[in-house]
Amino acid sequence: MMRSRRAVVLRTLALVSFLLLPPATPAASAPAGLLVALTAGGVDPEVLIQRLVELGREADFVGYEQTTVFRPVRYSSRQKVTQKDGARRILYLYPPGLKGKEIYIEGPLVIFDDQATVAPGIPLGKDLRQLRKQALPNDRVAGRPTYVVEVRPARSGDSRRIWIDAEKWVPLRWEDRNRAGALLSRTTYTSIEFSSDLPPIPPPAPAPKALPQQMSLKEAEKLAGFRASIPTYLPRGYRRQVVTVTTIGKGQRLAHSISMRFSNGLDILTLFQAPARAIEDAPRPGQFRVSSFGQLVWVRGDLHYVLEAPASLSRDELMKIARSVK
Repeated sequence: MMRSRRAVVLRTLALVSFLLLPPATPAASAPAGLLVALTAGGVDPEVLIQRLVELGREADFVGYEQTTVFRPVRYSSRQKVTQKDGARRILYLYPPGLKGKEIYIEGPLVIFDDQATVAPGIPLGKDLRQLRKQALPNDRVAGRPTYVVEVRPARSGDSRRIWIDAEKWVPLRWEDRNRAGALLSRTTYTSIEFSSDLPPIPPPAPAPKALPQQMSLKEAEKLAGFRASIPTYLPRGYRRQVVTVTTIGKGQRLAHSISMRFSNGLDILTLFQAPARAIEDAPRPGQFRVSSFGQLVWVRGDLHYVLEAPASLSRDELMKIARSVK
């Protein structure tokens, strides 16, 4: 159970650098105000985040990064990251349980093995004005100069520090801390090489046949054929950002799954729900269990639920959310 929980946390953390950014936009020349803000005796954190969001996906590179989770139990992973033309591939090198696994990301589409999902343009890709931002002293990561900025959701004590490449605007390190300032996780590039001569990154084969569709909750319910349940309790600062529908199962088990993604501006909480008849080996109604992917799973009535949460949320918080789903 602990190993599976580690796997889902490490997989989630590996995605954060790309979820920092919305879909790539055409490059724009830096306005004069930007150059003034970056050189005239201080750095405007609003400008740093703006450049990260606008330009961070345009750089082509190959790099190696290491992720360490410090709480509640310390463990780590290593990844090779390749980015080309706005697409990214993350290849796990360590630990053994994840070695060889790949994550493919292009725009909002995220494919992990044969599973696909739609990632919201968050964190830092939406509601930027609601984040409190502070510029910190400049630093160096992987031998490259970086700007450092700290962001906090307006209604949460958690924070994220981001080291942004001063030339390419790619995040080279990021750290998550709780409201007490304790370090929860850190991901940092140990080496990175920028090059425009990289080959294109093909999607994994075979790619999922049924890709998720983003829509409103009413549209999702109409397509899925059932009324979705909604948590009446969410941790402070979390609110719903994205609703998607995915086709699951086959034959008599063919059905649709509705997923809801919630965020506090830094972390993502996901609730999946689908008809229980479409799920093999579903738990008995009323029983909670942890899946092989480290998610909280249960059945209530005719629906099967899966709750996936960041490491910063305790088991008690997960249970409180799950029991509030109605």
